[in-house]
Amino acid sequence: MPTVKINASILNVRQTPAPDAPVVTQLPRDTAVEKVGASDDGQWFQVRTAAGTSGWISAKYAVDAAPAEPPAQWLSITASLLNLRAAAESAAAVLAKLPQGSRVQKLGASADGQWFQVRAADGNEGWVSAQYAVEASPAPVAPPPGADFPWLVIARGEIGQTEIEGAKNNARIVEYHAATSLKASDDETPWCSAFVNWCMKQAGIKGSGEANARSWLSWGRAVSEPVRGCVVVLTRGGSTTSGHVGFYMGPNGDRIQVLGGNQSNSVKLSNYPTADILGYRLPAS
Repeated sequence: MPTVKINASILNVRQTPAPDAPVVTQLPRDTAVEKVGASDDGQWFQVRTAAGTSGWISAKYAVDAAPAEPPAQWLSITASLLNLRAAAESAAAVLAKLPQGSRVQKLGASADGQWFQVRAADGNEGWVSAQYAVEASPAPVAPPPGADFPWLVIARGEIGQTEIEGAKNNARIVEYHAATSLKASDDETPWCSAFVNWCMKQAGIKGSGEANARSWLSWGRAVSEPVRGCVVVLTRGGSTTSGHVGFYMGPNGDRIQVLGGNQSNSVKLSNYPTADILGYRLPAS
């Protein structure tokens, strides 16, 4: 049945198609009802409400309500490079290779759930292994148009801060430490998380508060597709407990560029393998 929406503040539903007919119910603006029929002169619509009440409304105050399309479903690629294939089978022709973090629209799935039919950003449609695609947000989160996130502006201003060899300590790095619960008093204690916490604090945002880089994996919210300035957490030397944290600056071949502290003992830009990435995070709101 076609559906119409009420286009009046309150509209009377009447027993018959006449302005003086008894009122059976009233409908507020934007209420959707089934259109069952119409009067011969087209001035009245016979309708059925969601509660099952039937009656007549003035056609003057009803507009067509097209059924809402289901929201698009999005996936993010987790493999370093994932084949987009012509069919849902590993022997099918490769149409394209999708890099890690690519966002694709999910169009369907194979009967066994092992493959997803997707549309890539360039319009290519094909199939990817479901093992390497996870649900993503409807649209990528982005910094303010034409600007960086405020914490990234602060971080960029710290480039060049470095440890001092010997007994002396860089007072700025000690200041970074004050933003964590550890509150180390030297510039030798690992300070990548302290730097990110300090930058967030300067921007008025509560950080993880911890000196452990992996503490950022439970901070804020996960981001399926990285954006410039988001927090990125990485493994360090294959360890399952230690790590590194900084700010994602963009891709660089098969690596990513990170602005962080304690990178070769300094605040600087460095490149890290994509295989080391544990997660991307942004503030919860």
